Amino acid sequence: MPRSAGGAVMSCNGARVRTMWVAVLAGAVMLAGCGAPEEGEPAAQETPDAAPEERVTEAAWTAVASGIEEGGVFVRPARIGASPISDAPTGGFQIGEVIVTTVRTDVNSSEYTSASVPEQVLVALDAEDGEVRWTQPVTGALTCAEAEIDGLLPCLVGGDPHEPGTGMSPAPNPETELHYFRLTDGTVATTVPAASAREVAVHDGSVILAWQDPYGQLGRVATLTRGTVDDPESEWRQEYELAPECDTQVRGFWIEVADGLIFFRGEQAFVARVSDGSRVPDEALYSVANVPGHGFVADLCETEAVSAVFTSAGDELARYERPSMVSVVSRSGAAAEPVYVVDGATVHDFATGEQLWQRDPRFFWVLALAGEVVLGSGSTPGGPTLGLDARTGEERWTAPFGEFGWVVGSADGEMITRGHNPSEIAGVGLDDGKRIWSVPVADVARVDLVGSGVLASTHQQLQLISAD
Repeated sequence: MPRSAGGAVMSCNGARVRTMWVAVLAGAVMLAGCGAPEEGEPAAQETPDAAPEERVTEAAWTAVASGIEEGGVFVRPARIGASPISDAPTGGFQIGEVIVTTVRTDVNSSEYTSASVPEQVLVALDAEDGEVRWTQPVTGALTCAEAEIDGLLPCLVGGDPHEPGTGMSPAPNPETELHYFRLTDGTVATTVPAASAREVAVHDGSVILAWQDPYGQLGRVATLTRGTVDDPESEWRQEYELAPECDTQVRGFWIEVADGLIFFRGEQAFVARVSDGSRVPDEALYSVANVPGHGFVADLCETEAVSAVFTSAGDELARYERPSMVSVVSRSGAAAEPVYVVDGATVHDFATGEQLWQRDPRFFWVLALAGEVVLGSGSTPGGPTLGLDARTGEERWTAPFGEFGWVVGSADGEMITRGHNPSEIAGVGLDDGKRIWSVPVADVARVDLVGSGVLASTHQQLQLISAD
């Protein structure tokens, strides 16, 4: 597990969590001497023991976009919306020994129009020191898988850079192609046609592509394919009806692949098996939350107020009628036990649906889960943040209301938080709620957990917070 410069173990597991607001300000512990002075001696001054000093660390390395391409900005290798200034996501992802990102020079250009063909440079940074390993110019819309196949990085290049149905004029890009970049030097090993693809993923030695019909089209469908490097449709191709009654008004779509399942999210959601493309369950969903190593939670379309928990095999474990909120967090590893389901102020066991404990929802609600700790609100506005045992609901500690942030992840007795007052990433002890270390970051920085630590990104720079 990577360590910070001060030696604290940091969370760098790839499991994704839902971001929820938590208060993480720790108070100082005051201890005073209690022995009485001898008669005639001056009274000793009571002096508190020094509070444990929080370690303020530094990023392991910083990469600057303009140092790679003059006037450039970092953009995550993903398709952007109609407004490149507001919609271009920053950041990157780690594959093996490299951090993959792109640098674009047209994102903030006043000359950018919906008919512009994007120009960017695909970049691989050394995960250990941030040095540029290679760059590769790319013309056209770009989205890349976040995993490799046979030492190659699959990326879709070309086609309309905007999501279907945005009302923008399509850019005069060539038909979409699937380019396979060598991770060693960035050269293109092979290229295959992929005219109907907008998302790409890699799972278990196969390439998975996704497409969705334009908005407003009757009988709309989403399409998934699975295949080889040379033929992405060679194993199967499936179409999935998009039910109008399930529309969430989300424009755009994306996929995630884990545990033999494909999670499709957008204006509606569904889950399909990697093996043959069949739905699990066989229906459209409002939304879905993947819990790696365990299964998933889905909001069902049959009613707006029913959620269900499923195993990765598609077996229903539990159903929650009219929940005030259902959220799932699996905390210290992709398959760490146990996992909990939260319904407002009630906590359930993920695997059985058993209710473990609950509090009065008028005065308490769960903010997040980290490891074996539930972070909950106090009973009054501005009250303390409570750290409760996730299994029993018993209080472990309280922390004063103060610095706000969200939980990025947790491991080895610490949770990683992202705060804005001041703007920082911090490590907080799960046993006592006290801040252990912190790293200042830009106020607008995006935070991602990667294999080597925590990646903080803005359009101008990438910073890796790691301890090696």
